[in-house]
Amino acid sequence: MKMTKLSTVPLARPLASLFALLLVAGCAGSQPSRLYTLTAAPPRPPAVATKPSRVIGLESVGVPDYLRRPEIVTRTSANQLKALEFDRWGGTLELMINQTLLRNLNATMPGAEVLQMPVRMDLSPTNTVEIDLDRFEAEEAGQAVLEARWRIYTGDRRPLRFGRTAVAKPVSTPLDPDQVAAALSLALADLATDIAGALQK
Repeated sequence: MKMTKLSTVPLARPLASLFALLLVAGCAGSQPSRLYTLTAAPPRPPAVATKPSRVIGLESVGVPDYLRRPEIVTRTSANQLKALEFDRWGGTLELMINQTLLRNLNATMPGAEVLQMPVRMDLSPTNTVEIDLDRFEAEEAGQAVLEARWRIYTGDRRPLRFGRTAVAKPVSTPLDPDQVAAALSLALADLATDIAGALQK
């Protein structure tokens, strides 16, 4: 009886080709990330360099854990948050918030110099400011919300004043990340105005 010989085809090459095709398709289909930043209020006009009348130290701003991620976070309901996968902050959000508040406070307090703590040994802040953000995100309803608690201390760390700021800024196109970043920037400007007012009392 004559035996029929079956031909075999190596699987390694077709599998490798299939893997390469899937890899190329995946790369071609991936969406590039878009990066956003916060902006401060316009700075005051430059003046002749003089010694500041007072030095104010700003402690690092506390933010909720859900914001400690690169994606922009939005609120879709009272108990649900959504991270925008391809819309991200251009840097660490906590640092951007600190830098924006520093610029805003310096712009709203002529004659004073607001510095990030800790400051140099030869500088003695007349006051220090602590800020904790409880909310800092946009809602589907079409507004960007900031809720913050802040405390002002004397130079020797005695409590002087404390306050709360709640701000809601409209977002004309709900959850549009560019408009969200702009609205949150305006909310930070309002927060700085509240704190500057308390510092000047």
